[in-house]
Amino acid sequence: MELTPGEITVVRPKAWSMWTELRRDGEVIATLSSPRFFGRSITAHAAGKAYVLTKGGARALKARLRERGEKEDIIVLDYTGASRGRFGLGGDEYELFQTESGSWELHSCDSGHILTVLQDINDHSQGKIVVDIADKDLLLLLLLSWFAIRALEC
Repeated sequence: MELTPGEITVVRPKAWSMWTELRRDGEVIATLSSPRFFGRSITAHAAGKAYVLTKGGARALKARLRERGEKEDIIVLDYTGASRGRFGLGGDEYELFQTESGSWELHSCDSGHILTVLQDINDHSQGKIVVDIADKDLLLLLLLSWFAIRALEC
């Protein structure tokens, strides 16, 4: 699924459930769910594929994304600080970080600013993602970015 610049809404339809939806113009483009708390491991469904996102690391905290059933990670984000992380994907380098205003930004080392994550001030499990530049791996970047941010808060 090719995503273009624009706004994506992140919604948790039921307050008692960890089920989360990423919506574009009212259409669900991805879902994230966890059997328990939204923290160490979740399952994501997007573009007809299932992904597993995990957080862990004894000495160095990492967030990982892999296709369900596969052993190899597609992306491994290394947290380089309390509110900053770096990862590579398809030969490109990316950096996710929190700004002074509290929003999160994802930058490509080659093309610059890609997206901004704005969490709802009253409920951090919801918010919106403003995409400024199209990227061939945008859907994976969205999934990893939202998970990496939420995993830091859990």
